[in-house]
Amino acid sequence: MRIPSTRAGSLAAAAVLAAGLFTALGGGPAAAQISGTVTCFHDPVVGLWIEAKDSAKSGWAWTPNNGQSRQPWKRAELGPNDKYKIRVGCGGTPSKWGTSVKRTFWSGWTTGNRDFNCYDGAVIRYC
Repeated sequence: MRIPSTRAGSLAAAAVLAAGLFTALGGGPAAAQISGTVTCFHDPVVGLWIEAKDSAKSGWAWTPNNGQSRQPWKRAELGPNDKYKIRVGCGGTPSKWGTSVKRTFWSGWTTGNRDFNCYDGAVIRYC
């Protein structure tokens, strides 16, 4: 009968310990895929910027930019509890927005679908 190697057991224990330490130090769950729709009331959606409270996670959300006022969007870099704001480009081009509409409070819902309806009026603008 062969006795299992203590070296293999030590390596397995070290791997479990390292995984637990990684999670405890904030390396936790992988980034969440969040998505939904964004709608501009007057003009087509031309861009969507996600401003994360952790600025290293801020960036563009994917949108098809097909000239429609309602667009699907998705972003994978946010974690399940990350806070973020949005800025939506309505009208114009992806590089020069006609109107910039923003959501001014921090959203904390980063799982599943999230839909934003934005009013891109001449004076009043909000999502």
